[in-house]
Amino acid sequence: MACGADRTMRAPCPKRVPKLDACVHILGSCGLSNEQRDLDMLRKLGLHFGSTMKASDLFRLILGRIPTTQDVCRRDEACA
Repeated sequence: MACGADRTMRAPCPKRVPKLDACVHILGSCGLSNEQRDLDMLRKLGLHFGSTMKASDLFRLILGRIPTTQDVCRRDEACA
């Protein structure tokens, strides 16, 4: 959720390509679609752009409110 996010944050992504160390999807990797995912995740966590917190608190919040990556990573409009 930050430019150059820590590998720990990207590791659970089922679409992660280790050689690229990036999540690759129908729209490629990086760019605006990833920024949209960050914004979707912030919304689900009840946070705003610029919010800061300890990583341990963020992980607890993520695990408590986002049980699966599908809600954040899915891009239905790209498949239409």
